[in-house]
Amino acid sequence: SIVIETGTVALTNEKLLRRYSIDILGVLPSVEDYEDLASGLDSESGRRALVQDWMNDPRFEQRLVYLLGERWHTRIDEFLVFYLEYPPLSSDSRNEYPFERAVGEEPLRLMANIIANNRPWTEVVTADYTFANELLAQIWPINYPGGTGWKRSTYTDDRPYAGVLSTNGLWWRYYSTLSNYNRARVAAITRLLICEDYTTRTISFSEENGVDSVEDVEDIENALRNNPYCMGCHSAIDPIAAALFGFWPANEFQIDELHNYHADREALGGDLLGVEPAWFGDPVSNLRELGRHIALDRRFSECAVESFASLLWRRPVTSSDLNQLEVLHDQFEADFLATQSLLTEIFLTQSYVAGNLE
Repeated sequence: SIVIETGTVALTNEKLLRRYSIDILGVLPSVEDYEDLASGLDSESGRRALVQDWMNDPRFEQRLVYLLGERWHTRIDEFLVFYLEYPPLSSDSRNEYPFERAVGEEPLRLMANIIANNRPWTEVVTADYTFANELLAQIWPINYPGGTGWKRSTYTDDRPYAGVLSTNGLWWRYYSTLSNYNRARVAAITRLLICEDYTTRTISFSEENGVDSVEDVEDIENALRNNPYCMGCHSAIDPIAAALFGFWPANEFQIDELHNYHADREALGGDLLGVEPAWFGDPVSNLRELGRHIALDRRFSECAVESFASLLWRRPVTSSDLNQLEVLHDQFEADFLATQSLLTEIFLTQSYVAGNLE
């Protein structure tokens, strides 16, 4: 074997085939795969052909659901609303797991389908549809084409469409309390879509910076709007939060509040937060415009490259990866943000085709 990076060694064709099969199809290679395909991985063209061929396999879309779930974390075992609160489901305890699984997979299914059909990654925040199965169609305001399984669907409660930003599944996972005013949701948006994690920033409460005496909601809101130490983050966070008030619940534990969009509350964001909706200084009038502004932000495509590289390399990206990430991003842009094209290039990187030395 040839050492291609410090601390790594090029995988044998057999090990690389195994890695491709698990990452793309979600299964181990068959004996026939080893016999027929391993030798073709000697060249980059052979590896590219295999990757592109396997991405056409129906199992690829299902595998993407699991891969995306590792980053988006929407599949959890308990939401603020339980299956027992829905009459169509409450009579059978066997509905608990399918309910939780369906809610958590809604945004993942939408993204997985975009990738499986090699659509531009921008559709993640601009698509005018969602994905639902027959269970979600029973309990949410969704127009479902009928039958069974996950299918392209649309909401019927007049919510603006902005891809995953319009899905109940995302906001049931990243919920907001009445007094949080969607700020926690903004933290999720920026972390997942532009790789900007506000929750990791240091906050200091002291007499020196003037925020040592916050004792109630009113004190906190005054500090967030007027204290420069708070405004450093909240001048960006609050205008984005103001664009999400159609999802703001009057009671975060009540099913009608959570599964319906409330268009009549859209204007509350500006009133309650004292700012107009915007994406980092660019005004937006609704959720749909917010999605479009995110799609045009260079950080959105850069974050996609970083996120998928980290998922497939099975390690965090570091400063030593910057040149490689820049090359990947340039190609991603040249391919009009086609997601399969990005994944293909990541599958061909030295960081992917190498294993750690033991």
